Amino acid sequence: MKVAVIGGSGEIGNSLTDILKSDNTLELTATYHLRSVAEDKNIIWEKCDLESKEDLKKIVKEADLVINCAGASYLNSEKVARITGEFGKIYIDPFGGKYLKNKLKDLENDGMFILSAGCFPGVSGFFIDNLCKLFDKVERIEGKMIQTEIPSKCAIKDYVLSSLNGFGKPGQYLKNKAYQADRSPKDKVKEFDNGKKADLGLYYTEELDELVKKYQVEEAYWYTMKMSPSVLKIMQKCIMDYVKNKSEEELDKGADAIRDCLLKNFDNSNNPDLPKVNIEIDVEGTIKGKEKRKSIDYYFDNGSRLSAFFISQIVMKLKSKKKKNGIYWGTDIVDYDCMKELCQFSGNRGENEK
Repeated sequence: MKVAVIGGSGEIGNSLTDILKSDNTLELTATYHLRSVAEDKNIIWEKCDLESKEDLKKIVKEADLVINCAGASYLNSEKVARITGEFGKIYIDPFGGKYLKNKLKDLENDGMFILSAGCFPGVSGFFIDNLCKLFDKVERIEGKMIQTEIPSKCAIKDYVLSSLNGFGKPGQYLKNKAYQADRSPKDKVKEFDNGKKADLGLYYTEELDELVKKYQVEEAYWYTMKMSPSVLKIMQKCIMDYVKNKSEEELDKGADAIRDCLLKNFDNSNNPDLPKVNIEIDVEGTIKGKEKRKSIDYYFDNGSRLSAFFISQIVMKLKSKKKKNGIYWGTDIVDYDCMKELCQFSGNRGENEK
């Protein structure tokens, strides 16, 4: 199988090529733009400008499968996905949620598009999905996503743009199959075994909502780390400036300001005891007529590497068995066996059943 990693010199792309290059059944091509790359006998490096359709077409037409790890997903994913679809190839996007799914509706019969294939969304939804599959009836889902590493500039831009496009709704949750936003469930504090704490706030996401509808869940909550007042203020200004001007230059300036504030106020390198990524899921429901609760609590040392590992599992599944054309989520491709692989990849493992 010929695999092309667009943005192979970035954080996720670099981690992904490190994983995939060890598979001698893959012919691996990766692109770079401005960053220099080291020569590697297992990777064919090609310079590619995302603004150039000709550059992209040259890469895509030679591949069987294209993984887009370049830049902010909301700014370039549709372009790369459409070119991939025009050639009838497989497209994988670490982010690319419902926003991209709606944009690609006219191409779903022409190619295979796999979205939400990263850490969040992606692994987070995969864990929920696989816990829910164990139940005859799912009644309640509660999840917590804690990331303490400083995000890249592109990740910050995606967060800003995803907020504008409705990926997540702060303060919202589901109760009695109805959306609520009265903040009556208090924000939570996650306390780790070493005594460290993280303040969490409600953030109802499209990913959670897809699974709520799939399993007809009555009650659902999702929590992420709360922003500090200083970061929140800059974030709000960045969103307002972008809405007003629709300028990528303004978005760049805002993302730089947010990242500078994060670096100034929270440097996790000085807090090595805090986990970089922690995903905790609790699911309640019935199994064979009995009330049950199942939970998982995993720690990972790097979000980009976690995204890359999940994508690599998707590639392995597609290598052995390709699905028909259409638009899928990452969790649709991998199965429960991937849970075992993620357990081994995890820096810490915790499971519980009641």
